[in-house]
Amino acid sequence: MKFLKSGMCSTLLVMRKDLTEQEAEWAVAVGLVLRKARKQANFVQEELAYKSGMGRLTMQRIEYGATSPNLVTLVRLCGALNIPPSTLLLEAEKLMQQPELLREAIAAREAELPAARSGSK
Repeated sequence: MKFLKSGMCSTLLVMRKDLTEQEAEWAVAVGLVLRKARKQANFVQEELAYKSGMGRLTMQRIEYGATSPNLVTLVRLCGALNIPPSTLLLEAEKLMQQPELLREAIAAREAELPAARSGSK
């Protein structure tokens, strides 16, 4: 995710015209927290997706913030990860309240992507 110069307006906001900037940031924050929880549980995307009743591509899009899980999906994800939904949302809220932490989390995620995916050459 790359941020444009105008505040924290992201490329995802351009992709998802139905969302406000704040909604797009929440989608990214929730995705980042889910990704961290998945990795701590030692699940790959396919495994968590299967346990939550969705496809890997949907899981990938949720983690990236390109789509938002509905409430049932969020509850299923949290159940598979053995964490309360309130904990997930609290961690996402912490990222939202500290934009620098959100930027750092996005940068860490981008650094893990292969060069072709992150835009690096």
